[in-house]
Amino acid sequence: MSIAELSFLLPLFEMAGSLADSDDVENMALGLGELAPDSELRRDDQGLDGRWVSIIVNNGIVSCLDHVITLRDLVVRERGTITVNAPWTLLRGAVESVATSVWVMAPEARKARRARALKVWHHDYQERQRWERDTAFVPTGNGKSGAERARETVELAVRLGIAPTQVSSSFAYSETVANAAIELDNWTREAARARWREASAFAHGRSWPMIRLTTPTDAQLIPGGVGLFLTLDERRLEPLASLVFDLLQHALIRYSDLAAPVQIH
Repeated sequence: MSIAELSFLLPLFEMAGSLADSDDVENMALGLGELAPDSELRRDDQGLDGRWVSIIVNNGIVSCLDHVITLRDLVVRERGTITVNAPWTLLRGAVESVATSVWVMAPEARKARRARALKVWHHDYQERQRWERDTAFVPTGNGKSGAERARETVELAVRLGIAPTQVSSSFAYSETVANAAIELDNWTREAARARWREASAFAHGRSWPMIRLTTPTDAQLIPGGVGLFLTLDERRLEPLASLVFDLLQHALIRYSDLAAPVQIH
């Protein structure tokens, strides 16, 4: 696929590029600037023992930008072409990360934003514990295991008046993407989740999207059955790109509001 065929990606590329401080990929920094000391996000972070809401939000947005910039540089380079699975894989990473930020920032109540951020922290610590088990890693000195950090996160939630199950229940990107889409005027949970499923299937080399999203162009008999020649219209990627664009745009607006000085009325 060429840039002409993927021109629908240009608005997303332009938005991501506007937040990069350099076109030099090796020295590029992606960031959202400093939080105002008296901003809502700064206040969200107080008393969280380093498990800040702002870290989850910032990391999600920056990860989205990272994936989009990488896709941009693959597509727009001289004589740039791209394989079938790569754009779905990169946009899957983009949509998961930015959807997490949108979902965490969505509530108006500080307690609810904290609960959602702590849920992500808890999930991270559980994943870390699984890595520690796989690698036989044992923390030394004052270091603590992922399991200990996860337990501390639940204890912190209880001290903040947050129900433990709000933090310790399973975290799934399929539902996070669906729940983030609620914040968008032009998306339903089901439509957003379907785009995520398509991207995940392509990322993992599954066969069903090649059947459901392609057009048969020829067939031939093969031992034991029939072989199909399939064509994937590159515009099948457009709805996923639109979802990433809409979520990123929403995330940047919401972040700007929560990172700004609190207005006293």
